[in-house]
Amino acid sequence: MRTDSCEKLRGIVWVVSLALALMGVTACSDDKSVAGGSTEDAGIIAIKNLDVAGVTQKGPFVKGSAVTVQGIDCKTLKLTDEHFEGEVKSDKGDFTVKEVSLKSTCALFEVTGLYRSEITGKKSSKELTLRALTDLKDRENVNINILTNLEYERLLYLVTEKDKTFAEAKAQAEAEVLAAFDIAGSFEEFENLNIFESGDGNAALLAVSVMMQAETDDAGLAKRLDKFTDSFAETGNWKDSATKATIADWAADAIAGNGLDSIRKNVEAWNIGDTVAAFEKYITAEFPDTVVYSSSANSSSSANRSSSSFDKESIWSYLNPNVSYGEFTDERDGQVYKYVEIEGRNWMAQNMNYATPNASSMLCPSAKEKSCSFHGLVYTWEEAVNACPEGWHVPSYAEWDTLTSYLWANYNWDDVSPVFSMQPTNVAGFVLAMPDYDPLMRDSSEKYKDCYLDSYDPHFWVDSLYRDEALFFAFTDAGIWDNFVPTTTCKNQVRCIMDPVVSSSSVAISSGAESSSSVEPAKTALDFLNPAIEYGEFVDDRDNQTYKSVKIGDQVWMAQNLNYAYNQKTRSGSASSFCYGNEPDSCGKYGRLYLWSAALDSAAQFSDDAKGCGNEVVCEFEGSVRGVCPKGWHLPDTSEFRTLLNFVGDSSGTKLKANEAWKETYADPYGFSALPAGGYDYRDEDHSVYPHFDYAGELTYFWSIVSRDHDDGYALAMDYYMTSAKLYWSYKYNARSVRCLKD
Repeated sequence: MRTDSCEKLRGIVWVVSLALALMGVTACSDDKSVAGGSTEDAGIIAIKNLDVAGVTQKGPFVKGSAVTVQGIDCKTLKLTDEHFEGEVKSDKGDFTVKEVSLKSTCALFEVTGLYRSEITGKKSSKELTLRALTDLKDRENVNINILTNLEYERLLYLVTEKDKTFAEAKAQAEAEVLAAFDIAGSFEEFENLNIFESGDGNAALLAVSVMMQAETDDAGLAKRLDKFTDSFAETGNWKDSATKATIADWAADAIAGNGLDSIRKNVEAWNIGDTVAAFEKYITAEFPDTVVYSSSANSSSSANRSSSSFDKESIWSYLNPNVSYGEFTDERDGQVYKYVEIEGRNWMAQNMNYATPNASSMLCPSAKEKSCSFHGLVYTWEEAVNACPEGWHVPSYAEWDTLTSYLWANYNWDDVSPVFSMQPTNVAGFVLAMPDYDPLMRDSSEKYKDCYLDSYDPHFWVDSLYRDEALFFAFTDAGIWDNFVPTTTCKNQVRCIMDPVVSSSSVAISSGAESSSSVEPAKTALDFLNPAIEYGEFVDDRDNQTYKSVKIGDQVWMAQNLNYAYNQKTRSGSASSFCYGNEPDSCGKYGRLYLWSAALDSAAQFSDDAKGCGNEVVCEFEGSVRGVCPKGWHLPDTSEFRTLLNFVGDSSGTKLKANEAWKETYADPYGFSALPAGGYDYRDEDHSVYPHFDYAGELTYFWSIVSRDHDDGYALAMDYYMTSAKLYWSYKYNARSVRCLKD
């Protein structure tokens, strides 16, 4: 997603102050030129009625794309209140913004719209925004392109944080951007460049534009541009090794084949300008400080590229020879990992070593050359949740609990201590490697006092978040323990677990065994419906799941729990709905368990009924709330639950329970078919932290839309126990079932 430049400039560092911007405004002359009527002490030179023209290029932006010019102070880079608008006049990308008048000569240019891709030759499917910061003192033409966008935030940083002048910062930022692509030379300023003109600078522009688009779609390009600035703004170094490896690998194949010729033909076919810059000489498969991986064994340059930067012997030499390991490749950077089956689940047998885009995880835990491949990287919480490869995830508390309980039950801890020898210890093939934290994280300062970094114990993140703290598991000489640490300052290792396979059998992936046809399929909610009831039926058009419905009195209820996989990220976890026990089969039977914020759809994914009504907010609702329910259905409030109980004439709720699902037999005369789905409790009544699934087969809860007005930590849920039904205050960080009511 595009980062809005104006909002960034209004952030903590670059706060807009119109009062300051309006001070010292001087009289301007009437001609379209730079006026000289202000004092040099004030540093203000006025621009009066200047018509600014230029071209917007990724490939060229299409006709109608929006162009804006925003005034900005050359010394402070604070935005002013001066704003001018124009648009791209033709599919050549050309524009003119008329009568630009500024208090300072500097300006921020932006273009937003569709563009033509050099790689496909076609118009993009998504809009893109590019920026350019420039000084208009001696110019009337400004081109907006990939290079002006890449230098943008670095230029801001050098001026505001390093006290560079605008000219000094721009020269440095341009040199650093070119160096990031291993391009040497002295070119014109980036806003002078044009891919449809000859010259080395224009060729470099087209080459960079092509490389940034390589092996990604339109949405991926926008994300790639944002990722570039994550570390580059402050360091002047492009530290996204995974992206550089992807681009370099593509470049090697394009150079060896006819990929570059195809791009040239695409650009020439647009018939813009007299020539297309000779970009081919700047397409490179060699980026600074980057190991390149070959995706094609037949590539002509594959012999010159390493198959992996991962030193297998650094950790693999400690694998247990008596354990059967699986192996997979992380497609993001080509690293190879071993994994092992423990208690029916596949765990990585080594720590994650993927360099996430955020700069804080780019350094190895120590300065040793092989430290990363041996220990793995250490990550902040925000980095950790994005560190695992596709098909793997950061383990939940329940998954860690299952693993550690198995280790405690099957191993003598005194014999497998991972700490005494300061070497990895092989526990059921689960190889432990001691972290070697950066010295800054090992000090006794106030900043790190809550991070538990006073030993070399392996610390692993858990996918369990409470406000600004997250759980970790530590393996120590005394055993295994867990605690919460701040997510913003602390760093831990990451050990990933493979996503569960949706199957009625529990065959381990690594064993190679085939599933047995004699395995009885797991029961679903449909198996517990009352065959004597005439049910309705509808389809949730979000995922095409079919549900049964039942009319009870004047109400029409879903006869099954909702099973929509709502995975909007929340502050309570990377996923906001769960299958009981993280077992896919339980979703088919019980539906999913939803956090309060997910049940209400506080992220407004489907409606604005409860937008922003998350865990720490008390909201009052007028009318129904759709929440996570399908279109045409809503979350019941407490009065609607009471209406249901009053109609069936049973305050205990036993007439609403499904038969053969509970420990006692029920008739289910109305077909409501409540199942004992249990719940996911993040915090117990005494507020002690112990995330766990519990009570399946014994009780169930259904969220209502009422939250306690004097305590924002709770919301009302309908609690069905073995022999009773009551409204129950449930902690919002817990996960409960959802049963929807028709509008």
